[in-house]
Amino acid sequence: MKRMGKEISSNVHAIPQYFEKEYKSMEKKANIKNGLIVAILVTILLMIYAIVMGKFGVTETWAGFLFFYFWGTVRESDPKVLQYDIPSSLVGIGLGGLIFWLLHNKGEGAYLIGVILVIIFVLFFSQTNLIPHIVNKPTFLFFTVLTANLFLAQANYLQIFISYIIGAMWFYSTLTIMTYLLTKSAKKKAAKAQEKAE
Repeated sequence: MKRMGKEISSNVHAIPQYFEKEYKSMEKKANIKNGLIVAILVTILLMIYAIVMGKFGVTETWAGFLFFYFWGTVRESDPKVLQYDIPSSLVGIGLGGLIFWLLHNKGEGAYLIGVILVIIFVLFFSQTNLIPHIVNKPTFLFFTVLTANLFLAQANYLQIFISYIIGAMWFYSTLTIMTYLLTKSAKKKAAKAQEKAE
């Protein structure tokens, strides 16, 4: 009898463990499915953006992609930070344009002095957060990208500004809609699952 009691007891303890494993397995499958859906949808959004920009002759599409990367991953698509990130990103692009102009019009000496002063300016205000609408993390991100040799040699700053602004509007609106629809769908599925469980 004791042995039978132990077996029953161990089986009873095994039941919640079984359901816990089943739940984790289902959750993992759902995460993989959702991840695949998001990856496909985002790829489509990126392709549409690149194709449309190409149709209008804009080749500096990377600025819009960089907005998408930074806001979608680092900022986790938080709409509240856009009031800081968009203007401060444009300041970063503008500072990159200033350095580009100094290099090509005033020589390497003026360029080096300008780079040093801009880096001090951006790092100071990024760390102190005194003027977040003007200088923020994206400012340094865009400035450092634009001081790469590729962009110092040749860059179309009008296209970079256009690419960023259109990219910001496109990815913000589409990602917001996509997130809303996926969240709504997930809530419906959760409600149906709860009804079945009851």
